[in-house]
Amino acid sequence: EVTNYKYTYKGELPSWESQLQVYRRTKGATQNAALTQSLARTTQGLVNLEKIANLELQSFVLNQTTPYGHTISIDLNESMISFNQNYRTWPHPETACRDEACFQRLRLQINDVPADTDVLRIAQDFLREYGISTETYGKPIINNEWRRQYELTQDKTQVYIPDVVTVAFPTILEEKTVHDESGFPYGLMVNVNVRERKVDSLWNLTTNTFESSSYQAETNQERIRSVIERGGLYGYIYPEAKKTVEIELNNPEIVLQKIWMPRDSGNTGDELLIPALRFTVKNKPENTYTPNQILVPLVKEILDQQPSGDVRIMM
Repeated sequence: EVTNYKYTYKGELPSWESQLQVYRRTKGATQNAALTQSLARTTQGLVNLEKIANLELQSFVLNQTTPYGHTISIDLNESMISFNQNYRTWPHPETACRDEACFQRLRLQINDVPADTDVLRIAQDFLREYGISTETYGKPIINNEWRRQYELTQDKTQVYIPDVVTVAFPTILEEKTVHDESGFPYGLMVNVNVRERKVDSLWNLTTNTFESSSYQAETNQERIRSVIERGGLYGYIYPEAKKTVEIELNNPEIVLQKIWMPRDSGNTGDELLIPALRFTVKNKPENTYTPNQILVPLVKEILDQQPSGDVRIMM
């Protein structure tokens, strides 16, 4: 049955300024003459890169070849580093399976998942070992959404137990926590491998430097509440639905929402942080996959975009 979910908040909305700051992450220079010259020397006999003008190094990849090694990707354009599992150096027992029974034997069980304290210790030890600072980030948060789904499902054998558990070290800016579009804290993200009790991957290790510009805030309370009712900027009301379920929300907080703004060419873009109201759900209906929180942007120019359209804001 097609059902509309109407989100209701019965309290008073917090106040905010008529002009709000929108932040854009600044990225480092991509040109590195020393690195480019070093690479040019390695290609002698194939091509003389020193004869090619205006070269700049965009990205490079390093492979760690020890057991449980990582593939480290450095993107100089985005000023971003990521670690991923070097597949050849990690055990993969599933590759030996030849039938479904084998895969079923390898399925993880709830008791295989380490306690949250162990997950945090593994993630933090990895960061300390490789000198990755967390000074500009908030208190780490584990994404346990899968556990909530596990508790809601009657037949536990049908629930997928994830191979990795994600730890977020949220970015903090102007005393506000950054969240992604789903409402989950966003920043330095670390995956802990459940089977091996080791860090599997890490991403969004970036420069946390930002520039800001002032934008007009949306101060029309009725408009804000209409966006709340449909579940956020990208919420949708089905006109053919004959059933509506109300979902009550808890008191909101003002956070920063991370959005990606494509440039006109579509090949590049900017990472923006915009002020938004974040609501958590008070009474989530049983056996539904409705979100646990919703975000409502407070910048008028963002709300003026079509709900399913391309969000653009000029800095």
